[in-house]
Amino acid sequence: FPVTIVSPPDPATQRRTVEQACVSLAGEVGDFLQGMLRDRHLAEDAWQKTVVRAIESAQSVRLGTIRGWLFRIALNEARAILRERSRLPNSTELSEDVARGQRSGMDCRELPMDQQLIREELRVALRASLELLPVDQREVIRRRVYLEMSFAEIAADMNVPLGTVLTWMRRGVVKLREDRALQKLLQD
Repeated sequence: FPVTIVSPPDPATQRRTVEQACVSLAGEVGDFLQGMLRDRHLAEDAWQKTVVRAIESAQSVRLGTIRGWLFRIALNEARAILRERSRLPNSTELSEDVARGQRSGMDCRELPMDQQLIREELRVALRASLELLPVDQREVIRRRVYLEMSFAEIAADMNVPLGTVLTWMRRGVVKLREDRALQKLLQD
C-alpha cells in the first residue's frame, strides 16, 4: 500500500486562516455572544477573548471545522464571563455603569453628588493606571474605549496584525484588573 505523508500545516498559515475566519465570522459570533450575554460591552469583551484564544490555539484547529471550533471558544468565553459576573461585588457594576455613562455622553451633573465623586475618583485612578501600561497596550485601550474604534480599525490604523492588537488589549486589561489602587477603589 502506498503511504501518503501529510505534512502539518505551516503555523503561520494556520494563524492567518484563523484570523481570516475571525474577521469573516465576526458578525455571526458577535450576535451569538450578544444573545448569550445580553450586554453589548460584555459581548465585545467575550469576542475579544475568543479571538485571542483562537489565535493562540490556531495550530490545533482542523480547518474543516473552524466555524464550529470558533463558536465553541466563544461559548466557553461567554460562560466564563457569566461565572465571573456572578461572583463580582456590586461596586464593580457601579464602575461599569459609570464607564458606560462616560462613553454614552451622559452628563456627570445628572448623577447624584456621591456618584459624581466616585466617578471622578475612578477616572483619575484609571488614567494613572493607564499611564503605567506599555505604550502599545495603552494606545489600543485608548482607541478602543475613548475613540470607540473596532479592533480591525485599530489594527489597520496601527499597521499591525489583528491578533497583535487583541493581545495588547487583553494584556492591558489584565494589568488594569491587577492594579491594586483600582482594586482598592472598587472595593471601598
